[in-house]
Order: sequence, then structure tokens, then C-alpha cells
Amino acid sequence: MCNLLMVTSIRLLLFIFYKKIMKSSKVIIGLMIKSRRKQKQFTQKHLADLLEVNRQYVWRLENGRVNLTMDYLDKVITKLNCVQKEFIVIPKEI
Repeated sequence: MCNLLMVTSIRLLLFIFYKKIMKSSKVIIGLMIKSRRKQKQFTQKHLADLLEVNRQYVWRLENGRVNLTMDYLDKVITKLNCVQKEFIVIPKEI
């Protein structure tokens, strides 16, 4: 499962590079949230219910329209049944 998450994360980063668009951290994190949500086969509505927000807020999260705090990002990661090191690919040197 960890390898699958790494491959997905790498594909996501390659997609961003391929498009040659400099994305903000909010957009990249939003894409990671969307990717993990789809891996878990959650709808935006289901994730919204878990986070106790409306579906539009999840859309805004996934599209980089929300300034997330680290605490809220931890909540999102937890509700997606992930842990930080699965959600964010951490280089082996760290």
C-alpha cells in the first residue's frame, strides 16, 4: 500500500511538472487531498460529512482555494485514514 501511495504521489508531481505550471503549495496539497480521497473511494460529500463541513468547502480545499492550518491538514489526513508519512512523501534523507 505504501508503494502504491508513493507511485501515486510521484505521478501527481510528474503531472504538475509536465504541465510546467508553477503551483502554489495550496494547490499541490489540494491535489494530494483529492488523490487520497479518490483512492479511498470517498465522494466529496462523504469527506465533507467526516470533516463536518459542506461539499463546497471540500471542493475549495481540493482546488487550493483555502489557506489550511497544519492542524486542519492533520484533521483531513486523519479523516482520510492516512498518516502524515503516507500522505506526504518524505525523502529518505530526513
